[in-house]
Order: sequence, then structure tokens, then C-alpha cells
Amino acid sequence: MNKMAMFVEGYTEVVFVDKLIREVAEKNAVLIQWRRIAGGTTCARHNIQIQAEGPHAGQDHFVVIHDCGGDDAVKTRMTEEYPLLAGSGYSKIVCIRDVYPSFTAPEIPDLEKGLPLFVRTKPIVVDFIRRYQK
Repeated sequence: MNKMAMFVEGYTEVVFVDKLIREVAEKNAVLIQWRRIAGGTTCARHNIQIQAEGPHAGQDHFVVIHDCGGDDAVKTRMTEEYPLLAGSGYSKIVCIRDVYPSFTAPEIPDLEKGLPLFVRTKPIVVDFIRRYQK
């Protein structure tokens, strides 16, 4: 089974990514799980399941979508989860975060350069997708 993890900023993006995956994937080819990561600064960090489909029924793909609770948390949460994902046979990680209003259009190249810094890419490839929308 191919396993992919996605890290997004919030609930709306979780729903969007779930719908996108279901539209692209063949019917019954993917098993999707939603998780929320919270805490870590003033209280213990929790990674809790918020939605899951039924048991594995021969799907070729498994995708876990992590709600990171904010744009700035996406890279941090992925970095924290990376060792567990690497040990669990994941082959791809995708991180999606908004750019606006934290960054202006001229600042986007600096953000794009900074996102992959200090991120492990072996054994799992990590891609960052940024979304700029006013």
C-alpha cells in the first residue's frame, strides 16, 4: 500500500484536500484519515484522529491529512512527525500553507527558499506547496 501524509493549516484545508484526493483517485482506491495536532508549547502535544473510514478493504493508497492549526505550524508539525512516518513506511509528504497575509508577493521567493531548509528528505520526499490568495 502506498502511504502519503499531508500537513495543512486548518480544518477547511483538510476538507478541501480530502475532496480533491477523492476526485482524483479511482473509486475505492484510497483510504483517508484526518488527524489534528495540537499543543506542544504550553501543554503536551497531541496527535488525535478526528475522522477515519472503515477498515482496510484492499485500497492501494492510504492518505493521512494532518490539521496543524495554523500556517506557521505546518513545517514544525511535519518535522515532529517525520521520524514516525519514516518508520511506518510512508513514501511521500506534502505540506500546504497559505502565504497571505503573513507574506507579500515580493517576499514569496524568500519563503520558498526557507521552507525546505533543515528538512529531511530521505527516506521520505517532502514537497511544500504555498497558496497565495488575497
